[in-house]
Amino acid sequence: MLADNRKYPAFSHPDWLFEIKYDGYRMLAEFGGRVALRTRQGLDCTSWFPEISRALSS
Repeated sequence: MLADNRKYPAFSHPDWLFEIKYDGYRMLAEFGGRVALRTRQGLDCTSWFPEISRALSS
């Protein structure tokens, strides 16, 4: 995308609608005896998502 020098801001029309973009997490879940959530790089993120950890352990 090339920068453009405009007289008016590009998204200033009142008919434009915007929504928040929520980025997610991609992780692997290990469960059986012990639940573990890991990022693609192998970082343990189990404590970041206690609700998911509990759901996988039941």
